[in-house]
Amino acid sequence: MKKKLFTAVLIIVFGLSMACGDSGINFWNKKVSRTASKDKNAEPDAFSGSYDVTGPDYTAVLKIKKSGQGYHLEWEMPGGTKYYGKGIERDGILGAVYDMGNGVSSGVVAYRKIGKGISGIWTTPAGKDLMFEKTVEVEELSASHLDLRGTYNVKGMNEDSTEYAGKLEISESGSVLAAEWMTGNTFINGTGFVLDDVLVLGFGDESGIGIAVYEIHGTTLDGYWLSCPYSDLSTSYPLSLNREKALK
Repeated sequence: MKKKLFTAVLIIVFGLSMACGDSGINFWNKKVSRTASKDKNAEPDAFSGSYDVTGPDYTAVLKIKKSGQGYHLEWEMPGGTKYYGKGIERDGILGAVYDMGNGVSSGVVAYRKIGKGISGIWTTPAGKDLMFEKTVEVEELSASHLDLRGTYNVKGMNEDSTEYAGKLEISESGSVLAAEWMTGNTFINGTGFVLDDVLVLGFGDESGIGIAVYEIHGTTLDGYWLSCPYSDLSTSYPLSLNREKALK
């Protein structure tokens, strides 16, 4: 995945080209593109809005905004601290990667819209368990238990329209899934989970983070991905998505 995306990779737990950059060797240092191409397969905007959410031991105001083909997310805590993320919607599930606030690590979250409310599950770096985040009027979600373990042949396209191919290895790690993309001599590690029939995986290193969201069709994963340097996470602008398919 993400051909030539990283030269060195750290495992980023829980967490496709985006407007945040391109996927060449110097990916994170490229000039940010502020345009997004039209996507006739883009999901309708069901998530944009402001939500008062609660988690296991916190409250926050979550603002979600459609940005081109993706979504910009912002969490404001009671003390004024803010966290930012970028997301992709597929089949009624919004999967997003977010900055843990230290500029070097990320988490991953996925939401389902329920009436006027929202309910999601998330995890932190180095975590093995899933936690909830939701508006008060809706129920907590649970991850789906689909057996996706194994090796997949991957093909995808970068923002510059170049194609890449490789392997994707998915294994279990506690309550979550561990993923490793292998394209040439490049290895990218990430983690995530399944919600309904959608696989959400986060990835990244100390320079930037990304999110991949796939619809599951038997032994085929059909998805999109985006990546973003930490410096651009707080800025809302039109996002572009990259396509990726994986066949077991």
